[in-house]
Amino acid sequence: MFGQKQFGRIFIENENPLFKKNTKDINVKEKREISDEVSNRVEIEDSIAIEPEVLSPKPKEDNLSKFDNVDSIKSKNKMVSKAIVRTEKKIMKKLKVVLPSDSIVTKRGFMYRTDTKEKFSGKILDKYENGNNKVEIRIKDGLKHGSSKEWFSSGQKMKTSIWKNGDLHGYSREWYENAQAKSRGKYLFGRKHETWYEYFRNGQINKKLNFSDGVPNGLIEEWFSNGQQKEKGSVVKQSVENNISVYNKTGLWTKWHLNGQKKEKGSYLNSQKDGIWIEWYENGENKSEGKYFKNTKQGIWTYWYDDGNKKSKGSYEAGYLNGQWTHWYEWIWKNAAGYTARENNTSYTTWYIDGQIQITENWDNGKKDGVWTWWNEEGYIDSTGKYDNNMKNGKWTEWDSTLQAQLEISWDYNKKIGKIIHPSKKRKKNKSIFTIEDGERTEWFADGKLKSKKSYVKGKRHGKWIYWYANGNKRLESLYSNNKKDSKWTYYYSDGSSRVSGVYKKDKKDGRWTIWYVKGGREKETHWSNNILDGKYREWYKNGQIRVNGLYENGIKTGKWEYWYQDGTKRLEDIYEKSKNNNLFGNLVN
Repeated sequence: MFGQKQFGRIFIENENPLFKKNTKDINVKEKREISDEVSNRVEIEDSIAIEPEVLSPKPKEDNLSKFDNVDSIKSKNKMVSKAIVRTEKKIMKKLKVVLPSDSIVTKRGFMYRTDTKEKFSGKILDKYENGNNKVEIRIKDGLKHGSSKEWFSSGQKMKTSIWKNGDLHGYSREWYENAQAKSRGKYLFGRKHETWYEYFRNGQINKKLNFSDGVPNGLIEEWFSNGQQKEKGSVVKQSVENNISVYNKTGLWTKWHLNGQKKEKGSYLNSQKDGIWIEWYENGENKSEGKYFKNTKQGIWTYWYDDGNKKSKGSYEAGYLNGQWTHWYEWIWKNAAGYTARENNTSYTTWYIDGQIQITENWDNGKKDGVWTWWNEEGYIDSTGKYDNNMKNGKWTEWDSTLQAQLEISWDYNKKIGKIIHPSKKRKKNKSIFTIEDGERTEWFADGKLKSKKSYVKGKRHGKWIYWYANGNKRLESLYSNNKKDSKWTYYYSDGSSRVSGVYKKDKKDGRWTIWYVKGGREKETHWSNNILDGKYREWYKNGQIRVNGLYENGIKTGKWEYWYQDGTKRLEDIYEKSKNNNLFGNLVN
């Protein structure tokens, strides 16, 4: 009777809707906890590159009898938990397999233990002779899977990365031995993805690149090791061919010099220069400006010297010199030459500063073609001969200053086939040049103004040599001694202001030399000894602000070198040590 009552109570409770609801809630809650526990364990094993082999089936609601009470449900849950523990032990046992790399062999892209035919799962660990870790790689079913680490022999970390089924997949980082970061970024299925950073050994950023499917795509930036930006522009991804990234430069690109001044600026279209391009010198002065079309110079181009004076100006057609070109030589001497694109008989002549012809050239389609002649400053021919399709051909005449003899050399399309020495022949002189043995030679412009005065002694330059501009202002005041530059030399701008001033001793620079800007103000001051830089070296911006201050000893930088921005802010200090063979010993950047 008691048993019937008890059974009846249990039956009534099971049939009671309120009790059934509570029991169902307990069942669902505990089943969810079991499911979550299994899921979490699978995620944990995935992160360490080993997956559970077999998990006991989760209890299904259909398997639960409506007569099962809470105690029976808990009993089943304990059985599932024990199955999970058994699986976990099996996983950990597998994970604990640690072997050195010489116990592993790779076949067809998979790693095997040398003592078994099974694909290896576990960990590869190599060490240095000093006991420090060298390489640690996790392997799953013969492929790298999970974390990978490398160290320097000092114990400093060298590289960390994440692998998935044999491919780099996730974040990767590298370091220098001094612990400074070397690179960092992300891989996606074996290819670089999103933003990557590269660094110099001193910690300064070197490059910043964006990737898409392993190919640079988007903004690219590059810096010098002192932190100054070097280059900036954009690229468009194309493809990956034979593991080589193919991409095109596009849009505006800018480059800078180490000192922060712009170096180059222009646009690309399909990796070809297109449109206006401008170049600058390190001192900020324009170097060139002109237009490109499909990477070829086209139209008017202008070139400058680093002091701001024009060097040349003219036109290109399809990359060839075309039409009238004007050239200005460094000491403001000017000449003009005519070019015709892709046509024969293109002639080009240059002069020495005193008007003496220096070279006559002939070109055809950008190649040397026809007779070329060189003269020295005294008006004697140094060399003359013919080019044929950019190659020496036929008889060439040259003067050998060592033998003091005229040479006749025969050429067969750049191959020397014979040479004759004529020690008795005197040098040929340019018939247009008149010289005197002794005394002073004077030249005038057509309007009667002085052009030059030159002194000779026994046919050699000796004494004052002076040149004037057509406007009457001096262009050069110089001295010669026995045919060699001597004493103070001064060059002037056409407005009469000083351009360059310094001293020669026996044809070699000596002492202080100064260069001025066109509109006044020092540009550069150097010190020389026997034509070698020796002593203080300084440069200034046009606004008078000092730009560089340093010291040379026998042509080599030494001691502290300082650099400033145009606004007076110090940019950099370099230290050159004799004990380091005058190499850069260190630097400070503000």
